[in-house]
Amino acid sequence: MGVESGIPECQVSSADLLLPHFVRPSAVTFMEADADGFVEEGFVGEPEPAKNFMQNAIHVPGMCHAIHNASLNLDSSWSDFNWFMDQVETLDALIGKKQMRDRFVEVVLRNSPQYANGKDLFSKFSATLYRERWGEVATYLDAAYALFVFLRRAWDESAFKSGLEESAASGPRMDPQAITKALKDDYFLIYWQMQMSLRDVIQRLLRWSEGCPCHSTLLIDATPHVREKNLRAEISCPEEVRCHCPMMGCRAAELVAGSLDSFAEELRRVQLNDFLSSRLVQLSVEQWGRLQSEWKLGSAYICENLQVRLGFFKALPWVILGGAHPELEKARSCLKRALMLWEDLPEDAKDMQHKKAQELLQPGRLRDELRKFIEHDMALEELPVLEAYLAPLAFVQVAERIIEAAHKDIGTPPKHGTLSALSIRVRSPELLRTLALKPDSFSQLVAEFDVARKIRDFARSFPCYVKHPDLLALETAKRNTNVQTSSYVKTVRGLLYRDARTQHGDISKAEAVHNLAKNLVDKAKARFKPKDPTLSQEVLFANEATAFFRQICEDDPGAVLSIGNEFFMPLMLRPSAIHRPSHAPCTIPHMQKNDMLVMKLANGGDESAPIVSALTGAESQLLNLCSVSVEMGLDRFLSQTKVWRKPCNVTLVLPDMPTVSHVDLSRVLAYMVENQALPEFGKGVGFRVGTLDADVLDLLIEKGFAEETLFGTVLTTEAVAKLEFKHVLQMPQALMTIRNLPDKELHCFELMVRLKDAGWSWSALPKRVKDRRGLNYQVGQPLTWHTAGVTVCKSYALCLLHAELLLQNHGIEAIPHGLPSEVYDMVLLGKSPQLALEECEKKPRPSAQKRRQTQELLPDVDLPEETPLELPPLPKRLALPPSDLAIDQTAEGVPVPDELQSIDEIDESILRHIAENSHSPHEPCVSDDQAASVSAVDDSIVPAAPARGPRPKGEAKPRLPKWGSFSFHRKSAELAPPHGGVEAVCRFHALNNRTGCKKFVRIQGPSEQDEELCLNTLRHWCNQAMKFDRQRKRMKMPLRPADIPPEDVVWLQKLETEPPEKAPTDQALDAALDCSGAEWLHFIQKAGVRDMKCMRYVMVFGVFVLRDGLCEWPSALPAMQDKLASVLGVTPCLERRVTSGKEKIWVTTSFSGMSTFEHALDRISGAFTPPIGTRPQGCHGAFQFWSIHEISHQCRELAFESKMCPEHIFGDICTQVPESLQEQMSFIVNACEGRAKLAAKSGRKAAQVKEELDRLNERCMNKLFSLVSKAAAEGQLAEKGWCWKHGQECPLSPPKEEGDLHLEIGGNVCVAFTPQGNQGRWIHASAIPAAIWLIATAHRQVDLVFQECSHRFNTQQVFERTFKESEGWATSVLQLSPMDVGVPMRRLRNFSWTVNTKRLELLMPFTNDAFLNICGSPVSLTGHDFFCAPAALVKDCVRNLAQKRGMPLAIGARLGAAVLPTGMRSRLLEYQALLKSAPDGAIVPIFDLSQNAKVRPKMEHLLPSFLTGSLIWSEQCRREMLSQEAFLAFGWPVPGLCQSGHEFPFDVDAFFDVKNERFLVKALGNSVHCRLVGFLMAFGLSITKKVAREEGKGWRAAAPV
Repeated sequence: MGVESGIPECQVSSADLLLPHFVRPSAVTFMEADADGFVEEGFVGEPEPAKNFMQNAIHVPGMCHAIHNASLNLDSSWSDFNWFMDQVETLDALIGKKQMRDRFVEVVLRNSPQYANGKDLFSKFSATLYRERWGEVATYLDAAYALFVFLRRAWDESAFKSGLEESAASGPRMDPQAITKALKDDYFLIYWQMQMSLRDVIQRLLRWSEGCPCHSTLLIDATPHVREKNLRAEISCPEEVRCHCPMMGCRAAELVAGSLDSFAEELRRVQLNDFLSSRLVQLSVEQWGRLQSEWKLGSAYICENLQVRLGFFKALPWVILGGAHPELEKARSCLKRALMLWEDLPEDAKDMQHKKAQELLQPGRLRDELRKFIEHDMALEELPVLEAYLAPLAFVQVAERIIEAAHKDIGTPPKHGTLSALSIRVRSPELLRTLALKPDSFSQLVAEFDVARKIRDFARSFPCYVKHPDLLALETAKRNTNVQTSSYVKTVRGLLYRDARTQHGDISKAEAVHNLAKNLVDKAKARFKPKDPTLSQEVLFANEATAFFRQICEDDPGAVLSIGNEFFMPLMLRPSAIHRPSHAPCTIPHMQKNDMLVMKLANGGDESAPIVSALTGAESQLLNLCSVSVEMGLDRFLSQTKVWRKPCNVTLVLPDMPTVSHVDLSRVLAYMVENQALPEFGKGVGFRVGTLDADVLDLLIEKGFAEETLFGTVLTTEAVAKLEFKHVLQMPQALMTIRNLPDKELHCFELMVRLKDAGWSWSALPKRVKDRRGLNYQVGQPLTWHTAGVTVCKSYALCLLHAELLLQNHGIEAIPHGLPSEVYDMVLLGKSPQLALEECEKKPRPSAQKRRQTQELLPDVDLPEETPLELPPLPKRLALPPSDLAIDQTAEGVPVPDELQSIDEIDESILRHIAENSHSPHEPCVSDDQAASVSAVDDSIVPAAPARGPRPKGEAKPRLPKWGSFSFHRKSAELAPPHGGVEAVCRFHALNNRTGCKKFVRIQGPSEQDEELCLNTLRHWCNQAMKFDRQRKRMKMPLRPADIPPEDVVWLQKLETEPPEKAPTDQALDAALDCSGAEWLHFIQKAGVRDMKCMRYVMVFGVFVLRDGLCEWPSALPAMQDKLASVLGVTPCLERRVTSGKEKIWVTTSFSGMSTFEHALDRISGAFTPPIGTRPQGCHGAFQFWSIHEISHQCRELAFESKMCPEHIFGDICTQVPESLQEQMSFIVNACEGRAKLAAKSGRKAAQVKEELDRLNERCMNKLFSLVSKAAAEGQLAEKGWCWKHGQECPLSPPKEEGDLHLEIGGNVCVAFTPQGNQGRWIHASAIPAAIWLIATAHRQVDLVFQECSHRFNTQQVFERTFKESEGWATSVLQLSPMDVGVPMRRLRNFSWTVNTKRLELLMPFTNDAFLNICGSPVSLTGHDFFCAPAALVKDCVRNLAQKRGMPLAIGARLGAAVLPTGMRSRLLEYQALLKSAPDGAIVPIFDLSQNAKVRPKMEHLLPSFLTGSLIWSEQCRREMLSQEAFLAFGWPVPGLCQSGHEFPFDVDAFFDVKNERFLVKALGNSVHCRLVGFLMAFGLSITKKVAREEGKGWRAAAPV
């Protein structure tokens, strides 16, 4: 205990310095008298020398922590673990969700004999899968194993999927087919069992460490209840007391004697054999080999890790603990080893050894008895001094959980009750134990209680508190007045439970003594440490090569390092990072930071194809590349050091077979083993004469490894004994090979190699600073680079490599050497080195601050002891009246929509309510005089000038000034030790009526600079108030040091907006989401809002900002780029692609509709490059809109009128092929359609009909594709088409130049895949243009293809058929809904992103999870929030609709049910009848009145999926949705309804004309949401990168500097 606090190394001159000042005993000062007998005051004797605080204590790290940490990253040693976890996550999608578990039980198991057992088993499962630590994964696997085994027997994929929606059955994680595959995989099963077996081994080691050597047979593999029962049979113990052996956890002697080595040997061999022999699973030979290899790797990792962590038991003084072993022979062996280690120590190191080691091993009586015990086999009973020395060592505890269990209640404060109750509860077990063991002690207990009741005599009963200032103050007051007993009770409770000064004294003087003595001890120990290698070019390169190889191994656990002809497999990459106990010099071997723990592998092959063992069995050793580099020389080291990869599969080999290829030999051996051609099995094999396998078999017979029997050829017993699993290493790569990446993404070692290849030479920096001045590199000077140590700054290397580029672009003539890394980072951005250095020097450095704190403590060392300090009284809270802040009518800087600027009848009723309830009886009113006085006090506070040192203790700190509307309050060091903190109060948010919004940040040091850093953090937190709409979201805002901008930036961002008088609570805002307009009055009264401003504030934050934010999606693109950069580790491509001006993206669109895709791309371009001046036709930043294909004349007219009008407007896409081909395609579709009708009328079963229709669909699709493909191959595809814009034939393909990209966008007609098209799929007329578009796009070799279609469209199958991977295409298919990006609308669609891999590549997989991780957002609005048109606009639309529908204007004055057409009105009545039967409190729904209520009875407040004839009705607003509102719901920036209305691409009046209503509804039904498609295209363009060209041809993107 106390290891983390440094107690084993604590140096003190007197233990009294660690006590509180009032408890310290009075110091005795010895003074000498002069000749006349007088004593001179102030002369103090020599202070005591510093010594170890606990000299006899032996630092023993906890065994439980060591075992846990040794297996923490066990998964990093396995090659198949990532594959295994992917399968587990697939299975967790079923068993990890209660909904899916219940479905499996009720759908699959219902009416089966396994139903009852399955229901009980699945209902009790509650484990959660966490991948961060292997121990958590193993715990989950143990809990889920019973479910896994049950699923292997009872899983039925078809039954589970029946009736399940397609989106739920094959979501991003839930995949029934993948679950079926995982359940049938035997290797997955046995890999799961291996994880559990290794966990059991580790748990068994833990239980052993917490057991005792005297009751091992009673406690092994027993539950706690059984252990208790067995121990009570051996040890007499009262029932009230928990029975345990005093030797439990005392395993130090056994660990010293070699128990850890026995465990390692058992784990490597016995446990593996037991595991393999108990598994009845049919695996291939290759799978058995992989499994054994994984077991060996995992066991080796655990054992070697434990050896490093617990190896100190074989060193002094821990090896002495073995002398307490109950077996005398082992005890003698351990003590003999201790004596040998002592003799091997240098003489000057013996005086620095542990006190217990010196007592035993230095010459004396104890050492003489030790020699008699070791050499003469005398019994301990005959050696009393040695026996007394060894007896306490038998009780050395190694299991920390046993120690912690006795104190675990102290760290758990009571939820209810006082701290006195906690004290009684903690002490009661000890009290009961004492009374049970000693019943006579009850009278003593009564006497102690009687003493404790005399609260006024507390100081006399507890002398340590006699000098406490609080008790002294009570005694002083007692002389003058009569002090009540309650004052004593309050004071005593504060002393015992609440006063931190009682438990923690002022240890500043003791800390200074410790630091001084510790430095002297460390200097003395440093003489015995091995010196670091002399700085040289070899050491420099080897140091970075070690870091580079470690990075390779973290990415690929199967990497193998070869140096010359020697091969090494890494086990632990950083063994020096493992914390080891404090020790004397020359006891525990020193590890350097570049040491790696490896296993040396024997090469059974040749240099080109090394063959190494797949089963680790060699001893581990330390490998230091620095030593190797110095020994070999730099050039030889770089050229002969390679990295190899181990393949996933293993091979069977036999020795002494050099003439046979290992591939052929492995194939034959695997065939013989799998067919049991082994001795005593009665089976054999044979091969056709003349084949290669027959020749290998003959050679095996010749070598004596096989023999012919009556059953065929079998392996001999000798061959079976010599069979080995091997890896054939592949993909050799020299360590000095530079990867084909931009320079910024390269490792520092690769940059050093590049410097060396470019002719740069290294030299050490001069040691003196004045010699470094003026040392720089200029272009044209000798190529020399410098470092002060082994650390190489990556930015420094980049500056040297790009010195010419920095000179050309930024005018930087010289690159100075030896500057901080921050300076070189700024130089790369174009800042001159001098300015960058000045800017860095202005920033505070924590290291310098720590040095100042240490220097401030040093002068206290030699000062005489001071008089006791008066402790300040505990602070009391002051209640101040709130200041009367002036509140504007609207929040500054926050746009208010039109509906909030006009006051209708609801606003009037709110104002009447406010007038009637202007004063609340529960809140005191503050007068103007009071408010003025308070504000005057606040304004008079002037902050003191910041000081560098800590503030004197007696000086009171001034109040902190306000930051805008935010107030800051200090928290003292007693309430927030050790240095206090600051709390900020925010009036913009509140959780509920009781809990406001506050943020507390601790001060990290004693100086004013630390406090200023704390205030800067809180000011930044305050500045972000308007970015959060809920208190719970605001409290989760990260405040890491890297997230806090500089102080000047924080001041510029200061928030001046005034908050409302009462902040809206999260509860009220959540309730407002479902609140109708008529219920606003009740909501405001419930929320306690009394003014119109707060109501407007609630609406701004609760609805308007969120709704407007959905249309302002381009503003989120820069943040998306930053988030992608953190995920990818490189800069995404979108912003550079849009802003560079060097790259054009030609956009061609088919089935364009309202030009939604062009509109989204235009807004993407505007997010990074605001339009300046007049742009050419079709030019939108980097995007060049070349053409669209559209058969609808209304859509073509819209394209003519829009701001995104392309250069060409084409008609029907079918005109790209000859008319004869169109006729053939129509004939095929009609013929298949006729056969489909005959199949439907055949009277066969539905499953048979469906199977026949699927076959027809597949045949029709393939036939259409083959016809168009043949025409394309024969050159029949048209190169030009009729352009409606120019009235002539124009080219279909854009004039793309080298370096440009061609983006083809298609929104395929999907009516054939919906109920409206009878779900004919490819047997439909719309299949003809779809097939032509797909084949023509692939034939023209475009660069990018973005496609959108119905979620029922078989996108994956179609694109695999047309854009084949073998022909250089890569397609990603996503299934998304606007709900995934925060839009309250159900409209599931398929999206595909296809990349021409000859020119482009993806930086990361384009999947649902990857996209939603960056761009996904929760739904915070309802569909009702989009019924937001101003009252004037609603009235105008009502008049127009009423006139169009032939209704009186009076009825249409307020849009409602009376204005609906007759059919829609009857549908509304049907929906309302269903709504009446809904339970109370149900959601107020939104209906699509074009749909039958009986077909779609779902009640929800989300917008439904728009169809071509939809009429959306809000039951909350009691009216239908206007066209403007519908377009706003689809993400279009409609003027008058959102801030960005100026970006609407059409003329508003002409566009939303009542004549276009039917067209607009149809267009929306065929459209896609702008926010979703914009995010998708932005994400795709961000992660799509041009591939690097091969040498001498093609092109390559320039690497950014």
